[in-house]
Amino acid sequence: MWVKQNTVGDFYDENPNQLCFESAEEAWFWFCKYDAMEKHKTKSSGCKVVRPCFLDDIYIVVSKLYLARKISERHLKTLIKYGRMQMAPDERIVDEQDEALWWSDAMDKIETVLIKKGIVRCRNME
Repeated sequence: MWVKQNTVGDFYDENPNQLCFESAEEAWFWFCKYDAMEKHKTKSSGCKVVRPCFLDDIYIVVSKLYLARKISERHLKTLIKYGRMQMAPDERIVDEQDEALWWSDAMDKIETVLIKKGIVRCRNME
């Protein structure tokens, strides 16, 4: 499975079937889905995809950004609300326009960290 490479939190994987996330958004939706299952003691639907991290790794990244004041409580509320719904806010919908800005800002900051950790695939490297 996963082996920690160093204390910074980077990972390498011996499994060639590992699938990095394409974006912070995809990683966040994955985190919210499986975190909810874990909290409700629901069994997984047998997901066979090996991911480059654990649920806690996503949680830690977001928590550190919050503690460093790089994302705010408003960012967190937006992330949680839309993460639970498994959809991003739609900027074309008037009632979601403000949340779409908070969402986008948070995703940019989260994605930067997740790329450095090898959790999200760097789009420039493809």
